[in-house]
Amino acid sequence: MNFFPQIDFSIIIPHYDSFDLLQRAVASIPDCEGIEVIVVDNGPHKISECVLGSYRKNVRILYSEIGKGAGRARNVGIQNSNGFFF
Repeated sequence: MNFFPQIDFSIIIPHYDSFDLLQRAVASIPDCEGIEVIVVDNGPHKISECVLGSYRKNVRILYSEIGKGAGRARNVGIQNSNGFFF
């Protein structure tokens, strides 16, 4: 018996110190059980959790090496995704 919702899509957002844009990006994604949002923070301040809080149940925050770029952040997101990714 599977107690976890089926993840149909994983949306990966690389993030580096633009918290207003991050909030807008996450808010624009439907809050559905079949969609997981993975924010990969590779900035020096690591305060994405404070900015996003727990206002969405389908958001996971991961951390990448500081300054390794969006490509590295996307790869970290892909490696940790559970559905198809965009």
